[in-house]
Amino acid sequence: MIIASGYDQERDANDLLKEGAVAFVQKPYRLASLVGTVQEVIEKGRLRKQTTDNRRADNR
Repeated sequence: MIIASGYDQERDANDLLKEGAVAFVQKPYRLASLVGTVQEVIEKGRLRKQTTDNRRADNR
């Protein structure tokens, strides 16, 4: 989950990140910044899946 907010609530954003959000984007954001954040989130998900798959394969 990517959280976007127009308010500068760094403390709240950190709490959301601890609860499972994977990124926070401050509005107004630049398209390049948003695209970069989405790419990072996709890559984190890909790596997480790869790690899970590797652990499952090791347990067989």
